[in-house]
Amino acid sequence: MHTLCPGDIDTPLMRRPLDEARVNGTDGGRVAAIEAALGRPEDVASVLVLLASPVSAGLVGTVCTG
Repeated sequence: MHTLCPGDIDTPLMRRPLDEARVNGTDGGRVAAIEAALGRPEDVASVLVLLASPVSAGLVGTVCTG
């Protein structure tokens, strides 16, 4: 069994509160720093493809964080 814990991902659901924070006067630098730290959906997909492929047969009990 594998576990994937990607953290915050750059999606519309994640962008909405960041946009609202910026509009409501939150420091733009702080919002930009959070945006810069967001993971990309395609990176999560790449890990999932790897774990679902035959090349991962030797991986057991893997925890992937990001």
